[in-house]
Order: sequence, then structure tokens, then C-alpha cells
Amino acid sequence: MIAPFEYRALWVKSVNFINKALDPELGPDEQGFWASSALELLGKATLAKIHPTLIADIRNNDRDRGGDSLLAAAGAIRSSGDFVSIAATTVYSRCARVVQGFDAGRAGLVARDRNAYVHSASAIRVDDTWWDRFWPLVSLLLASQERHLEEYVGVDRREEIESVLARANEHTQQRLTTLIKVAKERHERLQRGEVTERERADIGTRTRVMASYAESHRCPACGGQGWIYGDQTLDSDYIGSTTPSGDYVGFIREVATDGFACGDCGLVLSDKSLVEHANMPLEFEIEDDESDYLEPEYGND
Repeated sequence: MIAPFEYRALWVKSVNFINKALDPELGPDEQGFWASSALELLGKATLAKIHPTLIADIRNNDRDRGGDSLLAAAGAIRSSGDFVSIAATTVYSRCARVVQGFDAGRAGLVARDRNAYVHSASAIRVDDTWWDRFWPLVSLLLASQERHLEEYVGVDRREEIESVLARANEHTQQRLTTLIKVAKERHERLQRGEVTERERADIGTRTRVMASYAESHRCPACGGQGWIYGDQTLDSDYIGSTTPSGDYVGFIREVATDGFACGDCGLVLSDKSLVEHANMPLEFEIEDDESDYLEPEYGND
């Protein structure tokens, strides 16, 4: 049986709920209900990834005899399935403590709208303004989990939601700050030897640069050597120089920066807005050998 406080289960359920919320066949009230429920689960997933006890209700009540939920989340006893979790307001107040820039007050308004909808005849006024408040909250929680937007809503919806987020320049800076903070903390744990082999392997996988071109650049999180990378050539020029073995002809290629990755701390900046806010170059130059461009010679033998 999957434990009710397990990170992966909370993540998957939140993904399911947000996809229900984005169903165009639903009315605004239902969209708001599913979206606010998805946000609460995403917040719980954020906390559970740190430690499952952060979402356990420690109050002694009829449903939770002697703090069984806390003990189960800590692994001290077997979970009975009757797990009592903290309220949405507590979820958001704790997220505000661990996710820099997360606005617990704004998230609380989302929860209040849902509660009013469920427990009274009130409607949820879901409009562009409501979504403008909602998506930055989601994006910061995703950043704290090192998740990407397309993992949450799908590739098809990414562009539409990113257009909402793009309106908030402040949000991009907050997201960058969160990503750097998480990477710094992970680097400190790496230095102390507190990271598992699985986590190390995950860092290697996520930071592997698959782009055509890359140039070393100082990491803003750990100070180590990371890589700015890209695929698009903006300009190229011939260069010539003399070497001991003879003349050398090569190319200087100017490449547009698509992102940044650091294998030392696991920091990944996966879009240009984050790169720009981190004061990294939006293009870089590399030198290519002539042989990369010349077609092979074919004899007439």
C-alpha cells in the first residue's frame, strides 16, 4: 500500500488534479476547485520531499490517537491508512518558510475560495486575475522540487502558462533565487557526504549537457565550473593562425545561450529568462576546427 504521506504519491495526485482543473469542458467554479486542491497537494509534496513528518497533524484527536500520524510519517510505526495531515493554511505557512518568495497569504486566498465553494453557495471567481495569482505559486513550488512546468501540466499547455508567468518579472527572480538556494543546500550536503548514490546519479543525469555547443561558466550557486549551452548559431567567421605544423584554419561560432547546468551542485537553469536574471551571457563564442565543416574527399580509384 502506498503511504499517504509519500512524496511521489502526493506529486502524482497533484498532477492529476491540475489536469482536471485545465479541462476546458469544466466551468470556472470546478476549475477553481480542482486547481486549489492541486495547489494544496503540491505544497504537501514540497514539504514531504524534505521530510514526511512536515505534513503530519501532531494534534491529539479522535482520528489520530496519540500522534499516530506523526509516528507513521517518521517511520516509527506502520501506517494504518488513517493518516491525518495538516490543514492547507499550515501547508502554506510552512512552504513560505522553506520556499523563498512563496506568498502564504496569496495561497491562503486560493484555499479560502475553495472552502467557501465547498461549504456554502459561494462561487469561485476564476478569471485571468485569479490565474495570475495562482501560477506563480505553482512555479515556485515546482522550482523547490526541481520540477519543470511541462512535467506538471504537459508540453501542450506550457507555452500558455509561461505567457502568464512572463508578465511577472519579479516571479522569475524569485524562481531563480529558489533554484540557487536549493542547489547551495545540496552542495553543502555533498560536501558533508550526506547525499546518497542515487541522488548523485540524478545530479549527473539532470546536468548532462546534450546541446551542440557549450562553454564553461562560473556557477552562481556553488562557485564551481558549470556550462552555458545552446544549439543555435547566431554568426560564424573564419579565423587563421600559424602553428608549428603549419597554417591552421578554423571558425569562431557565436551561439545563443539556451541554459546553464552545473554538475558540482546540480543547478539547472533551463530557460533564457533564468539565464538573463542570473546575469549570464545570452550568447557565447566557441572555436571550431575546419574539419568539422569540410566534406570528405572522394577518389576516383
